[in-house]
Amino acid sequence: MSNPSPILAQYAHNLHALLDVTRQVADSTNPYAAAEALLSMVCRLSGAGGARLVLVQPDLFGQIPAAGVLAGVMAPGDRLVAERVFERPAGQGFVTLGAGDPALPAGVAGAVAFPITLRGRDVGVLWLGTAVDDPALADALPVLEILAAQIGVVAGYAQAIYEARSDRRWLAAIVTSTPDPVIVIDRQRVIRLLNPPAEALLGAEGGAAVGVPVGEIAGEDALAEALRALSQGDPLPSQVVSADGRTFAPSLAAIDGEEGGPGGWVLILRDMTHFKRLNRSMSEFLSTVSHDMRSPLTFMKGYLDMLGMIGPLNERQAEFVEKIAGGVTQMTDMVEKVLDAGKLDPVTGTYELAREPADIAELAHGAAQSQVEAARKKGLTLLAAIADDLPILNVDRNMLSSAFTNLVENAVKYTPQGGTVEVTLDMEPGAVVFRVRDNGYGIPLADQARLFERNVRLHRPEWKRVKGSGLGLFIVKNVAQRHGGDAWVESVEGQGSTFYISIPLDGANLLAESS
Repeated sequence: MSNPSPILAQYAHNLHALLDVTRQVADSTNPYAAAEALLSMVCRLSGAGGARLVLVQPDLFGQIPAAGVLAGVMAPGDRLVAERVFERPAGQGFVTLGAGDPALPAGVAGAVAFPITLRGRDVGVLWLGTAVDDPALADALPVLEILAAQIGVVAGYAQAIYEARSDRRWLAAIVTSTPDPVIVIDRQRVIRLLNPPAEALLGAEGGAAVGVPVGEIAGEDALAEALRALSQGDPLPSQVVSADGRTFAPSLAAIDGEEGGPGGWVLILRDMTHFKRLNRSMSEFLSTVSHDMRSPLTFMKGYLDMLGMIGPLNERQAEFVEKIAGGVTQMTDMVEKVLDAGKLDPVTGTYELAREPADIAELAHGAAQSQVEAARKKGLTLLAAIADDLPILNVDRNMLSSAFTNLVENAVKYTPQGGTVEVTLDMEPGAVVFRVRDNGYGIPLADQARLFERNVRLHRPEWKRVKGSGLGLFIVKNVAQRHGGDAWVESVEGQGSTFYISIPLDGANLLAESS
């Protein structure tokens, strides 16, 4: 067999070299080493004395990749050669520089430079230099363009690693500086990252918990139980108490996975201990003040009632006494609401329902009857339709009566003169429902969700003279929820509102003999 022609032999050599480079790039886990290997291949295939890779983002590889004995001599020309490439005419693939070109440093007689592109934009320059003006570089241009493209792949790989490391550093800085415990869990529910507060909380300093399934965290406190629930996919409680007595509010956020499902979760344990302590102190303060106000209010009310016993009052005096009595009644009502709100608060309240058999129809009748005089003074029509086949329920009589009364009282206060208030109580599937409907001004949809929050009062000109504490509906909702039910409103502006309390006919609400 005859020997192949020099052209074919060179072609085969170049093809083999490109295949070798491609394998090195594919197998390399070190972008800098891959870039240096490519530059060495560039020098070998082109006969250049040196090759350098100059990037717009110089710290991508940590240092400038270079190869060949001339690489050090070429270094002063990096910036000027790169500028020449970036300023090349559109469509030009490379730039050649001959002897005497001002961009070339002393000792470099000729050069060829290629743009390194990534995602359609120039990110760097590959340039080759020779000690003598060597026209042989032109013969290697097709192969060099391919190698330049391969270097672009390596640069993209290096950028991806750089960004990933940068993201990890950002994440580590954020997580480490967060005072609340943070636990990162993968899709197999194995712990992958903890910040120092989480390590201290779990007693796993030094990363001892990393790689441990979250369900295997030792401990018998509520926190360990919550983590075990998380390992089984169960919902987390709203609050957990650790072994050292601190209270945390867990917040779980999913990390998007590549296949659409969660790739893991970030669990943040917000330390609520300080806030609970402050809240408890405030509640205790309000409770103490409210209790202490009861005595002077009772004292004032008693003496007001006795004023008529010491002699007749003239019309002016009677008017003053009525206003004072109204103020005392208002303050007494506010004190009772503050006390009830403190007891029923879902975060700080410690009140346990005092359940007893109660005729719920009687409670509804009492709530309506308590507002008859107030409705009469405003010229309102107060109607009550209470079903007569309601069961005796095992409920907190005083609290439920207070909730019913709050709704009727609100309707009377906020319905304009001449309006109508209807009170109904009847059975629905699985529940007893108490309704108070009025034909007043109605409530904007945007405000309806806020109505049952603590200390929320809506402001509109028609209600300017209406007195209130913003606690009534908060109490109503919490009483309903303590009984396993709920409270809500349906309203249309200009057409009135209907407030509801639903008490389910099951569980502890039923008498033992009827359950």
